[in-house]
Formats: sequence, structure tokens, C-alpha cells
Amino acid sequence: MDKLNGVKYTSETLSLWYVYTFFISVWNMQTGKCQRTFRHRYPVMAIAMSTETVISGCEGGKVKVWDLRTGNLIKVGYSKVLG
Repeated sequence: MDKLNGVKYTSETLSLWYVYTFFISVWNMQTGKCQRTFRHRYPVMAIAMSTETVISGCEGGKVKVWDLRTGNLIKVGYSKVLG
């Protein structure tokens, strides 16, 4: 079973965001239904969102930009560790 790693709420879209080990679920607070699920191969470490997009980063270094409305993956990038 996936571990719950975080919860976020946004009043702009009345959405509750659950961040689990390998995925993010977006729930509509008015209907109580899951709107979208975004997945990663490695554990999700960070998310940011707006009314239109979701940006998520995982332990494997992959950063994904998603369209919140359609659930489509818009862009994939890789983070670089400087040191």
C-alpha cells in the first residue's frame, strides 16, 4: 500500500491534493470525487500547482508538467544536482 506523503488544499479550484509514494490524486471538494491521478515511477518528492497545471518531481530526478483539465502530460524534464 502506498504511503501518504502530504496533503495540499487550493481554494482557487476547491481541490484537495493527496501526495502518495508514487502518485498524486486530485479530489474535487464539492463533489467528493477524484478528478485526476498523476503517476511517477519513483516516489514523489514535491508538487506545485496552479488552476491549469500540476508540476511534480520525483526521487528519480524527473520533473513532470501536467495539464490539470485534461490530465495530459505536457512536458518532462530532469533536475540536476549542483555541487
